[in-house]
Order: sequence, then C-alpha cells, then structure tokens
Amino acid sequence: MAEYIAIERCRADERFMLRVDYKIDSLVESINKYGQLQPGVGYMDDKGIVMVYMGIRRLLAVQKSYELYGRPDKYYVTIVQKASDAEIWNQILSENEERKSLSMLDKLHAVKIIPQETANRVFGRQTVRELMNIDAAVPEEVKRDWLEMERIACSSLTLGQLKGLSTLSDRWLMVVGAYVAIVNHLTENAIHAPNFSTFVLSHNMNDFPKEVSEYLQKNGIRRADVLLEYSNATLASKEEQRRTGSDRSEEKPAMDAVQNIKEEGKMQSDKYDAMLAKEERAAEEDKEQEEQEESLPVIISSDERQVFSCPNCGRRYRLFIVR
Repeated sequence: MAEYIAIERCRADERFMLRVDYKIDSLVESINKYGQLQPGVGYMDDKGIVMVYMGIRRLLAVQKSYELYGRPDKYYVTIVQKASDAEIWNQILSENEERKSLSMLDKLHAVKIIPQETANRVFGRQTVRELMNIDAAVPEEVKRDWLEMERIACSSLTLGQLKGLSTLSDRWLMVVGAYVAIVNHLTENAIHAPNFSTFVLSHNMNDFPKEVSEYLQKNGIRRADVLLEYSNATLASKEEQRRTGSDRSEEKPAMDAVQNIKEEGKMQSDKYDAMLAKEERAAEEDKEQEEQEESLPVIISSDERQVFSCPNCGRRYRLFIVR
C-alpha cells in the first residue's frame, strides 16, 4: 500500500536512473498545482531511507516543487521488499517500454547499465548490438550535444539517424548534422551518403534557431575547423582534376547526391506534414459532426443521446433514451 514519506527520507537509486534527461519542468508545475497523483516504488535501505527505483521523475519533480514552492513535503510511494537487480530492471523496462516513453538516446544510455540479457529481451538483440556499436564510436560529449539538439528541435533522433551520425568524423558535423537530420526527417541512408557533409555545410547558420548557434559557441564547437578540412579536400580534388586533365563534369554526381538528400528530406517532411494535416482534418470533421448533432431537434429529453433518422421522411433527430 502506498504511503506518504517525508522527502528528506526519499532518494533516487542512481543505479536505476534509466533516462539521460528526466525533463521535470512541466511535471513540477503540475505537482505544485494538483499534488502527486501516482505513487512511486522503492525499498527501505538499512538506514531507513526509501530508495526509489520506479517513479524517479516524480520524485525529482516533488523535490524541485518543494524547493521552489515549499510543497509538497512528502513523496507518495509504495515501499516493497528489496528485489534482485535483475528483477528491478525487468519492472522498470516493462513499464517504460509499455508506454513507449524511452527515446533512442535513453536506450543508448540504458544498454550500458542494465544486464545485456535483459536488454536483449526488452529491446531486441539486433537493436542492442547496434546501440553498443554507436556507444563505442561516439564520445560522451557528442551524446550530450545530441540531447541538446533534440531539445531545440522538439523531437528525438531515430536509431537509423544515430547510426548514420556515428560515422561522421567531426563534432560540428555530428552536432549540426543531428539537428538537420531531425528537422528534415532524414533516413539513415541519406546520412550515410558521401555528400551528407556537403549538404550540412551548405546551410547558412541563419537557417537555424539562435539556440543552435549559442550552444555551439558556448561549447567551443567550431565550424571553421570543418570548413578548413572541407576546403583542403576540395582544393586537393581540383588539383587532381587539373593534373589528370579531367573536367568539372565529374563534380555533377556529387552535386546530384546533395540534391537527392535535399529532395529526400523534403519528401519525408511532406509525408510528416501530410500526416499531421490528415489528423487535423479528422479532428475538424469530428467536431463538425458533433456540432451538427447538437443542432438537431430533440424528441425525448433524457441522459443518453443518440442520432435517429426517420425511416419515412429521412429527417434526423437527437434521440434521448429514458432509462
């Protein structure tokens, strides 16, 4: 049975902090206004501290709400007997996967801290293998960069996008490329394309939100280094063309590849926009139907409404059934 425990006696069990970012701001405001509605789950350690392993985001939000507003001063939690780490992981992953609330960056973090057998069962052996390859190839600082790009773009990277980005050699390209991939809904194949770097470099920084430029500047992620490397490679390529007597027509396939990436991004964006538009139209049609039914004349007043069509004249009525 759940009970209220003073927040100073509750702590998050850091071994089971699955997410890379718990995003508690909106939950803090909700808890301050309505209180904590769902209990967490934890066990009592030998010092009388409740170690929370499910509902960690709620605990962090309750603590932050208390810090900001002075309430609530207790955490709503179900205290259970301590289970094995494997059993606890099974509970945590079952809950989060059922709600499909884990991002790929969460899973990238998770495969490093949970038993591999459990990860294979929950995420799938192939996904775990691919995530571990990405983790080995990408520095921790770049993973933090990706998290910030997700926040700015208000969307998450896919596994395919992570696989493509992990093959890039420069931090600036990996970071800005992540933002470009998210907002253009690019596939793994587009990011793997030889000219993806050219596509990213072709963007003017004014094309991006100010937050992107500020983040790059704050963290010392310089585009100049990439441009220098890119310029040197371009000059070397042109010198080779001059030496061998080849003409500029060889550059056309490269430019075509960049154009293909742009077109694929536009196609993916158009598909996404079409899906949203379809959902909006369906919602509008439902609303219009409700409004039409509200305007129909009433036959019998009661507590349950149905729409009735007269079999003789075809006129429609709101039919209220009296129980």
